[in-house]
Amino acid sequence: MPNYPEMERSIRRFRYLLLMPLLMSAAFAQEITTIPLTDSIFMLEGRGENIGLSIGGNGAILIDDQFANMTEKIVAAVADKTDGDIRFVINTHHHGDHTGGNENSARRAR
Repeated sequence: MPNYPEMERSIRRFRYLLLMPLLMSAAFAQEITTIPLTDSIFMLEGRGENIGLSIGGNGAILIDDQFANMTEKIVAAVADKTDGDIRFVINTHHHGDHTGGNENSARRAR
């Protein structure tokens, strides 16, 4: 007699495996949208939570830096608004959608 619950679980797992590349490609294809709040303060929308961007005479400050694979897109969005460097990253808390780009940001620091 077949084990139907186990077979159903296997089919569900197989469907997830088939869908995973599609879901991952959508996540990695995410772009950054820049929304001006003032002349020097912006909200960046990306793959995770929003990012704060403040631009001043000495460079830029990011509030959170999302996921590591989004770093280049975030840097490009910042470069679109200022010639200055990203001087500081402030993390609001420790979850990966806020801190995932920290290592990349540290490598880029001057």
